[in-house]
Amino acid sequence: MTVMVDERTSIPELLDGVDAPAGWRVEYVEGGIVVSPPPGPFHESILTNLLYQLIPTVKYVRQAGRGYCMHRDCADRAVGDHVIPDLAIGTRDFTPAELEKAQNTHGGWLPADSLAVVFEVTSSNRKTDTRDKYAAYGRMGVPHYVLVDRAKHTVIIYSDPSGPGPQPGYAATRSYPFGQDVPLPAPYPVIRTSTWS
Repeated sequence: MTVMVDERTSIPELLDGVDAPAGWRVEYVEGGIVVSPPPGPFHESILTNLLYQLIPTVKYVRQAGRGYCMHRDCADRAVGDHVIPDLAIGTRDFTPAELEKAQNTHGGWLPADSLAVVFEVTSSNRKTDTRDKYAAYGRMGVPHYVLVDRAKHTVIIYSDPSGPGPQPGYAATRSYPFGQDVPLPAPYPVIRTSTWS
């Protein structure tokens, strides 16, 4: 659903007003509100496997449920994407001020400049992950977007984000079929996909 917002609209307040069932994600992605159901068993299986592979060697692994936006003052913003990735790798700790501001907003919105890699696993909202979030993460300047496309049994790593602009996205793309090892950008580990379906 496309929603018109202006400078008087707080996107977090707008999202708080959406009556979604418990456990569903409510995001503002490329000008529209996206409401996603909780992950199904195959989606959840891949995310759990990713977590087990990342946690031993990656300091800032961030699980689903935390929201990010482009601007440092994202809790007050009337513009910009407010996105909740399935999984993320951060670059730093959050400041006490960031955490305090985030705790009282829908999604606990934090600045996207704290992200190095975001992961999305496709499910019922595949178009959102393959098109809208591709544009949103590129616009937000997230360095790497890893898309686990369950429909195509492929892992795609997007790099070199466009930042804000008329055609947001990524300049570089690498694809790996399920079953093949996926080298994440340095300094992150190689992801094994042999059990994914």
